[in-house]
Amino acid sequence: MNRRFVVVMVCLFTAAMAFAFGSSGGTGGGGGKLDGKTALDWYNTGYAASQQGHYDEAITDFTNAIQLNESYAEAYNMLGYCTRKLGNVQKAFSYYDTALRLRPNFPEAREYYGEAWL
Repeated sequence: MNRRFVVVMVCLFTAAMAFAFGSSGGTGGGGGKLDGKTALDWYNTGYAASQQGHYDEAITDFTNAIQLNESYAEAYNMLGYCTRKLGNVQKAFSYYDTALRLRPNFPEAREYYGEAWL
């Protein structure tokens, strides 16, 4: 299980970096920056908060990332994760659905979606 966690985290990080470099700096039509941060900056801040169990804070950060890039599948996936951890599984499903609509072959979103069903 520990190895699986490491593999998932490496995949998430790699996907986030690939997405950021492949999407004009991580911005998506909303002026480019929010409070001087890019979508990737907000994502990384939210990810760090989520790993510390600060899910409300992370939700705010991922929401800011999405305001800058509406097609940021990784941010939607982590919104689902944090929302599920706070107990709102139905809302989490909607975030996972959006992540999977944006990236149909997104393994982490599929994994979290399955965990939400359990």
